[in-house]
Amino acid sequence: MNIDQIIGKLLSSETNDEERIAIENWKKEAEENVKALKEIQQIAKIGDTLKDYQDFNTNSAWSNFEEKIESQAVTHKLKTEQDQPSSTQTDTPTKVFTIANLIKIAAVIAIVFGAIFAIKNDVGNLSKSNQQQSYVSNESQLDFILNDGSQITLDKKSSIDVNGRRKIKLKGRSHFDIAKDKTQQFVVDMPVGRVVVLGTQFTIDAKKNTTELYVIEGKVRYELGERTVLLTKGDYISVVDNDIVKSTNHNKNIISWKTNKLVFREDNMVDVFTILSKHYKKEIIIEKSANLEKCGVTTSFVKASLQEILNEFTITHGLKYLIKNGKVFVVSSNC
Repeated sequence: MNIDQIIGKLLSSETNDEERIAIENWKKEAEENVKALKEIQQIAKIGDTLKDYQDFNTNSAWSNFEEKIESQAVTHKLKTEQDQPSSTQTDTPTKVFTIANLIKIAAVIAIVFGAIFAIKNDVGNLSKSNQQQSYVSNESQLDFILNDGSQITLDKKSSIDVNGRRKIKLKGRSHFDIAKDKTQQFVVDMPVGRVVVLGTQFTIDAKKNTTELYVIEGKVRYELGERTVLLTKGDYISVVDNDIVKSTNHNKNIISWKTNKLVFREDNMVDVFTILSKHYKKEIIIEKSANLEKCGVTTSFVKASLQEILNEFTITHGLKYLIKNGKVFVVSSNC
């Protein structure tokens, strides 16, 4: 067994008497060896942070860079021979760990130990961080997956607070694809009411005083005080001033904010602007002179801006509009 392997065993406290004697003899061969061994042992103490990680083996880590040590030793030997007068001596050269060698060794140890520690630390904190987390989306949508596997798309200017494994608080608009779990319900608390499910797809628009809920798949229970409303695929409710109105959804653009696709088929332009207002979260005011009641719209848009849609309507419907203080004022049309 060479000196590299013996040092590896020394770090893991696995040396026998014969190997410890070999180490002592090696230390006596050069003062630099003594200094290097002390430094290596100090670096190896990093491993104390991994004492709970049962699969970690110091010998295994050492073997990963044993070849690097050997290579450095050969380089040192060649340099020493070049600096020394010619000699017929055939004794095996003493392996000396220079400071340059030590730096390379330290880097390898730090990478190996640090990577394992980071993995262990992340795994240990994963459950806690995911069960007490806040998600905020400002100017763009945010997609993420909760610890239970539920997939969520958070719309712009919306937020979610995770208050447990399957309990969250929503402000704004979000789409949910909830992982099924027969042992625990998924609960969404909102400013107005709450939603309870076991596993389904639905979208919610939760404002300070209103709630809109649309079920895409499965079953959902909406609760508001003592009142309870059950919804299945295609059902939609609107809650305004604590008044719950349930209907079957006929709005094909209800999740357009998520898909970035708007489709209109012979829709009245008044209804179109209502949809655009919700989609872009922009207030659109229709002046009485606009005369939009007779305007029909058949078109579609993919990832279009509101400005682009308004410009198209100026061409197809002679629309005239103004944008002032962040609001859109529809003035007139050729309908």
